[in-house]
Amino acid sequence: ATTVAKINTGVGQTLMGVYTVPAGYTAYLFQGVMTIQNGGDATGFFEYRAPGDRFVIGHTFEVASSEYHYGFTCPLALPEKSDIDVRAAVRSNNSRVTSSYDMILVKNGGPL
Repeated sequence: ATTVAKINTGVGQTLMGVYTVPAGYTAYLFQGVMTIQNGGDATGFFEYRAPGDRFVIGHTFEVASSEYHYGFTCPLALPEKSDIDVRAAVRSNNSRVTSSYDMILVKNGGPL
């Protein structure tokens, strides 16, 4: 088996830009943010995969010495069990990068 994530004792989370939409819910993604330390630059990739499909790029962007905010004009609807992955290709050695995204989870069959 290949380890793709590790949760350290006492931390309780991976600190990775990954998420899986829970069964029985649809995620409506409406904003993504990436930051990079001063002096660094990177290309970012927001990718998602519906169950049984392959990862596709939902948005790509450049960030340099600052923050990058992207608001989806229409929230991106991701069905249950979809995977979300945010990746960065950093061009500066040892640059620190963060990512976050905002979504609303709606129970399938429930009110919007």
